[in-house]
Amino acid sequence: MASGNKNLVKYFDIAGIAYHEDALMELADEDWEYQESKKQLIENGQTDEHIYKYSFLPKKVELIPEPDNPHDPNAIKVITDGVHVGYIKATECTAVKELLESGEVTDIQASIEGGQYKCITEDDDGEYDVETGFDPFEGTVRIYTPNPD
Repeated sequence: MASGNKNLVKYFDIAGIAYHEDALMELADEDWEYQESKKQLIENGQTDEHIYKYSFLPKKVELIPEPDNPHDPNAIKVITDGVHVGYIKATECTAVKELLESGEVTDIQASIEGGQYKCITEDDDGEYDVETGFDPFEGTVRIYTPNPD
């Protein structure tokens, strides 16, 4: 796994996750923090942040060029743990292809978040409220290459 200053990291957005939500949910793990009470979350200092019902921790990420894609011959499919979750954002495909073709990629990782959440907020009177809602899913691919320094 890439870490420290031995690697450069480039970040790329995953597009089209909304079209793959059913498949994405195959990768979902219930987040234990979501089950904690309001009191526990306040004591843990977890206020003013979205705590999602599910977490997504992909272990294997594959980026697969799709030159026969009818919508975009530059498309790059994002597969996490064997599940198609979206595509590299169209404006970033050329940069990703160059990295993949360089032969210097040392690791590829992804993070995905969104969905049902709760958030503990404090009002002007010092009382805490629980807000619930749904954020659209979003994701980022991280591509690691050796640092030339």
